[in-house]
Amino acid sequence: MAEKLPDQLFVTFKKELEREWPNGYDQPYVDSYARVGFLHPHQPNRAADENRKKTQFDWAYRPGWVYQDAWGMWRKKGFDFNYTTQQDVPYDDPIEVEYAPQIWENVPIDGFTIVNVVSRSKGNKLFRVEDPRGGLFEITSFALYDIALQGSIVQGKILNKCVWKSGHVLVVA
Repeated sequence: MAEKLPDQLFVTFKKELEREWPNGYDQPYVDSYARVGFLHPHQPNRAADENRKKTQFDWAYRPGWVYQDAWGMWRKKGFDFNYTTQQDVPYDDPIEVEYAPQIWENVPIDGFTIVNVVSRSKGNKLFRVEDPRGGLFEITSFALYDIALQGSIVQGKILNKCVWKSGHVLVVA
């Protein structure tokens, strides 16, 4: 029996520094920021949903509390340790709108592009895919292999409509 695809996705984003040396490592570099995303099935009536959101919030916004204020603005709250004064200093900062949590409908769409490959622990490789709704997400090599078997990829563009199965698995619809 095939696994049911989630109807909705809970998505968080983080601003990730990307440094490029266009003329070699002994020349000046150029910094830019990527909007890297982390998603999981949005299932608010399941017990595991809150734990998954906490993991996403800690990854995207640093450990602390993430909440929506009375006006619907997402905020992050917590403490930073000040080594000069040897005290915890509270913060309560807004999350930039483009990086704030979102709920997406998990419908088949086209326009996914393979951007690059990143290395993780123990030689694990993940592929960064740009979602047409905005943001870079990582998929496993097995997911990319399955897309290559089930669909078509030309110059990094996935030519088929795809849908998210879970956090690191994109599948051809």
